[in-house]
Amino acid sequence: MATNDPSSLYKLMYQDSPHPCGGNGTVQLLEDGCLVWPVVLLYPEHQQSDYINSFHENASFHEHLSIILSSPPPWDHVGTYQINNVDLYFENSCSNTLKKLPLTATLSVVLSEKE
Repeated sequence: MATNDPSSLYKLMYQDSPHPCGGNGTVQLLEDGCLVWPVVLLYPEHQQSDYINSFHENASFHEHLSIILSSPPPWDHVGTYQINNVDLYFENSCSNTLKKLPLTATLSVVLSEKE
């Protein structure tokens, strides 16, 4: 199902996806050899999260956040979360560290980094 409507795309990729607390997201291997991952984005300031059921390893975080933040989230009453002013961090659970990333980073680059 192809669509150019951002609201339909948002619903297809995010709202209809199972949440990690009750869902069973799995990594999928595509025919072209690429992987599609379930990803959780956290907004700790507001104790909120977004669950992306199908995050292609070659997609950038900017691509997904542009859709998610195309309108203010219901919990962002001040309108702080906009694509032009968010910071992205990756939490490495093995080393217990946070690393700031550019929004243009792809999931494959993030997952293949050593630190």
